[in-house]
Formats: sequence, C-alpha cells, structure tokens
Amino acid sequence: MRRRALVIGGTGSIGSEIALSLAATADLILVYRKNQVAADNTLARIQAAHPQASVTAFAHSLSDQDSVHHLQALVQSKWPNGPEILVCCFGDVDNALLMTEELSASTNILTEHLLLKLQLCHSFVDSMYRNRFGRIVCIGSISSQYVKRGQVAYSAAAAGLEGMTKALALEVAGRGVTVNLIRAGLVSGASLSAHQQMLAQSGRDLKKLIPVGRLGKATDIARTTAFLCADDADFITGTIVTVDGGRSLGDSHL
Repeated sequence: MRRRALVIGGTGSIGSEIALSLAATADLILVYRKNQVAADNTLARIQAAHPQASVTAFAHSLSDQDSVHHLQALVQSKWPNGPEILVCCFGDVDNALLMTEELSASTNILTEHLLLKLQLCHSFVDSMYRNRFGRIVCIGSISSQYVKRGQVAYSAAAAGLEGMTKALALEVAGRGVTVNLIRAGLVSGASLSAHQQMLAQSGRDLKKLIPVGRLGKATDIARTTAFLCADDADFITGTIVTVDGGRSLGDSHL
C-alpha cells in the first residue's frame, strides 16, 4: 500500500531529495514558495525514477495561520483523509546580531522556523490520529545546541522545535503516530557554497569544521527522513537524530 506524503519545502535542495526518497513508497504533494524551475526539475526527477508515484506540486507561501488553513484545504481537496506523512523542510536563515536588527526580523524567524511548523502539525495530526497511522518529521538544526553569534532567534526556534517534537510525540504515540526531528548540520547548497567562498577567501576550509572531513549532502538528510517515515519505524518517536558528521561534538580546529 502506498502512503500519502506531504512535503513542505519539497522542491528545495534538501526537500527534493526527501521527496525523491519517499516516492518509492508514497504518493506526494510537494509545497514550495515560488521557484517554478526547481519544482519542475523535482517533478521530472521523481517521475523518471518512480513513474508509479502520483506527484502534485503546489506553489503556496506560508506566513501565518490563515495561509496554513488554506494549504490544509488544498491538500484535503486531493486527499480527503489527509496525509499520512508530514515532512517540514523549509525556512531561511539571515544571521544578524540581536542588538543590531529590527525585532520584527527575529519575530519572522521564530514564525518561519517554529510557529508555522507547529501550526502545520496542528492542521494535519488530527487525521493521522483518527486513522491510527502517521509520521511527522521536521528538519531542524544543530543551532539548537551548537550556537553561534547572529542566530539568537534561529537558535531559539530550533530549540523550541525540538521541545515541540517531544511533547507532540508523547501526546499521539498511542495512536500509531510518530513525531521525530532531524538535527541537521552543514549541508551543501547554494547558500552554503557562498559561505564556503567567504571562508576560502580568508584562508579557511569549512570542511575542517567537520570531524568526518566533508560537508553534508542532501541525500544524508533524505535517507534519514525516509527511514523515520517507514511503516516499520513505529517504535521510534520523540527522537532527535543528529546528522552533522560530528560537527556538534566540538574540538574544532578553526
């Protein structure tokens, strides 16, 4: 039996790999903000690798509770019984010292990285609970524990998301619904490549920050997500899985 998986941020660099991994066993709804080219590329990759998968993509910007409710209606128009799998993999990071930025910028980060994900869980966990099956996975960050300057709001949101994961997991565990979080480290992508260039110009190598000696790949996160979403992962819930190549262990050379 194929599952129904809703991936928020499902056409980004990490989200598209998650969608590709899930498509082997699930039909998909992918939600993206506005990058139509990335959405088309993701759909083409999934259809080539998994022609049996039904895949729909919605361009929909999430900003508040009303926008989440609108998305819920869109999803239910296709899946009246709701998704069985929810993956939250979205959110931008804009580093700035708290004292130098407008408070509204911090509020926006908290909304995007914590409140919207809580609202998404609120909207879709009910059908999972009633149907006695569900998998919720949020992609978080090692910034919840391994903090850096310029990420006060982001670190607060990341830590809050971990607390939400554990509390929600406890509430729904008895109904076959699991809730887990992946604490992701440095994963290669467009924004990280710019960071690498900045470090290279200063004579530093980003890879030296990571004990295993390489940056993370989107597929590292995708494989972990697919594992946590599997039917037979039903004994794993309320867990924070760190996928960072040992970055958060410390002992940095830089």
